[in-house]
Amino acid sequence: MKKIKVQAGLFFLFLMNLALNFSGLHLRMLLMRQMGCSFGRRSSIHGGTTYTWIGNISIKDSTTVNRGCFIDNRGLISIGTCSMVGHACKIYTAGHHYNDPHFLTIVRPVSVGSYCVIYPNCILLPGVDLPDGVVVLPGSVVYPGKYEEGDILWGNPAKVKGRRKEWYRSGFDYRFYFPNS
Repeated sequence: MKKIKVQAGLFFLFLMNLALNFSGLHLRMLLMRQMGCSFGRRSSIHGGTTYTWIGNISIKDSTTVNRGCFIDNRGLISIGTCSMVGHACKIYTAGHHYNDPHFLTIVRPVSVGSYCVIYPNCILLPGVDLPDGVVVLPGSVVYPGKYEEGDILWGNPAKVKGRRKEWYRSGFDYRFYFPNS
C-alpha cells in the first residue's frame, strides 16, 4: 500500500510539473499561488522549471526566476526584491546525511537576499543564506557559509572574488520580459 501511495505522489508531481510548464506565465503564477507559494508584485517564474514539492516558495517584488531551473522546494526557498536567478540554476533545500547508516534526509531552507544576481548554471546547496546584493557568477556551486552584502562569488566551491559597488541599491527593477514564457 505504501508503494502505491509513493507512486501516486510521484505521478501527481509529474502532472503538476507538466501543467506548470505548459501554461502561460499568468496561469502558472495563479496555479502556484493556489499551491501555497507567495509572489510579490511583478515577480515571475518562467516555464521549463521543475519542482519537487508543492508550496514552500516565497518571492518578493520584481524578481525573476528564468527558464529551465530545478527548484527543490521540500524546504522553504525565499528570494528577496529585485533579484534574478539565471536559466538552468539548481536550488536544493534537501540532501542526505552521508555519515548516517540510514542515509537520513536533511532539509534546510535557502534564502537569497534582495538585489542579488545568480547567473546561469549555478547550484545553491541546502542551508545557503545569501545577503543583499550578492552576485554568483556562472557555474558556481554555493555552499552554506558566511557571506557579506555585495560579495561576488565564483567557483566550486564558491569563494569571494570581489565586492559589488553600492549602485545596486538604486531601486532598479530586474524583472525581465520573455514573450513566450
